[in-house]
Amino acid sequence: MSELVLEHLRGLRAVIDSINGKVDQLTVRVGGIEQGIAVLHQDVSNLRSIVAEQGMRLDRLTDRFGRIEQRLELAG
Repeated sequence: MSELVLEHLRGLRAVIDSINGKVDQLTVRVGGIEQGIAVLHQDVSNLRSIVAEQGMRLDRLTDRFGRIEQRLELAG
């Protein structure tokens, strides 16, 4: 009887060891995903900065064209 209990306990230990190994693998993979997301967040932040800068340039060009039109008396 005790031999049967020990056999079951060994089987359970093997299953638990396998599960622990899989959890460790998943932990590593999730860590990689988290790093990838952090890089994406940085990229998005950089893109927002670039878009804002382009918007400011466009506003300045619009103002300059408006002044040019006024000087040439092209404005309606």
